[in-house]
Amino acid sequence: MSEVVHPELRERARTLLGLSLEDAYSSMECGFIALNCPSGDGYHVMAETHLVEVIDDAGQPCRPGEMGRVLVTDLHNFATPLIRYEIGDYAIPGGPCACGRGLPRLERIVGRERNLVRHPGGHRCWPFVGYGRYRKVAPVQQYQLVQHDLETIEMRLVVERALSGTEEHALRAVVQESLGHPFDIELSYHSGRLQPGPSGKTEEFVCLIDQVLSSGSETRISTPRSP
Repeated sequence: MSEVVHPELRERARTLLGLSLEDAYSSMECGFIALNCPSGDGYHVMAETHLVEVIDDAGQPCRPGEMGRVLVTDLHNFATPLIRYEIGDYAIPGGPCACGRGLPRLERIVGRERNLVRHPGGHRCWPFVGYGRYRKVAPVQQYQLVQHDLETIEMRLVVERALSGTEEHALRAVVQESLGHPFDIELSYHSGRLQPGPSGKTEEFVCLIDQVLSSGSETRISTPRSP
């Protein structure tokens, strides 16, 4: 529940189990918003009950393949309707589905705003952190990446054994390549399992900064979201 289904996980399910994953995009406020297409790729919006928009930073509709903020208007809540409710998620709209259904399509549900990496120039994007490659260079059991400032990423690790210097260097290189910037990667090691957040989830990437310009300087602060 409340987790993004990544392409790597879908591929593992097909490879190991010979089965496909069925995913539903929903929220407590709006109910079911979009469902996996049973015969194609992506998600069909439940257009009979929801109007879903994906907009860019300028408030304009995103084109297919462009990532943007999700706005939801529910059409079935007559007591407390939500109109263009910014739910806090990012998604990528898609074009017509090959299955032939006429419902609007989302190519991918990306994740929450706090799960976007922020580059020094202000650019924000979804972090493809490359877990499949971690296991190829080091015995990683669990990980979490936390961005503390515009140049620093903490990589929290649970490992099977102590890593060598060569393995640590290789992990840093994979993360830097995946994030598209030579961030300073600080490794921290944890026993057992990483503790989940208040929601019960252990998010693979969390950005804890909000860029504050004060006399040309940068201040590190945390930015909790309102419910």
